[in-house]
Amino acid sequence: MSSGADRARRRGLVLGLAVLLGSYVLLVLLPFGQVWDDGLLLDAKEIPRGLARELTQGLHWINVVTWAVMAATVVVVGALRGIASVGAWAAAGLVITIGLAETLKIVLPRPDWGVDAAAMLTKAMDTWPSGHTASVAAFALALICVTAARARAWVIVLGSLAIASVGAGVVLAGWHRPSDIFGGSALALVVFLLLRLTTSSDPAGVSRRWLMLGTAVFAGVATALIGLASGDLQAALALAVTMAAFGAWAAIVTTTYADAARQ
Repeated sequence: MSSGADRARRRGLVLGLAVLLGSYVLLVLLPFGQVWDDGLLLDAKEIPRGLARELTQGLHWINVVTWAVMAATVVVVGALRGIASVGAWAAAGLVITIGLAETLKIVLPRPDWGVDAAAMLTKAMDTWPSGHTASVAAFALALICVTAARARAWVIVLGSLAIASVGAGVVLAGWHRPSDIFGGSALALVVFLLLRLTTSSDPAGVSRRWLMLGTAVFAGVATALIGLASGDLQAALALAVTMAAFGAWAAIVTTTYADAARQ
């Protein structure tokens, strides 16, 4: 790993851990964070149930079978490119990320500060971090490890959009709070940076600034259009701004990892 990539890895770890721990400590453990986090969940609940059901149906495609297919895909691509060990470790990173996400939901406490939005969730109360978001983020990072340099830019762009889409989807469907999706994606980044896998030294050719802008606009506009169906302009705006921020973060996750993994 080059000195530049090593510096990028250290910066990525600091950033990933800051978002991972910050999303839990500030938005889950502290009362003011729960008020903000659950307030956006209540805003999402204003979306017509027909639209929410459509989102839920799409999200159900991400399950244990899908995760197995993701891991197998990474292994096969790595083997076909002659980097079977990298593919195996990248698939292991995917499995580790999902396992940690599902375990943390069980073992980490969520203090009851009397915030009423918990009763509005369509899933269990303890939802940090989002396993759906973590798995998609981990799959994107795993593919960055095993794809050829000429295809890596597409993986970074499409991976960022996929992370942003799934993250926004689980919030708008009422499955997760915003803290969950930031925590899930940050968890994937930290796990993969700790694995210290490397790719070719060829640059990916993706502008982080433009990708952040593009994914932010994509996530923000899509969320605003869905949110406006509720008829509540303030709620739609709050959700759109939050999901735009998450879209930008999704681009940071993929580009940070791509820089850190370069030999």
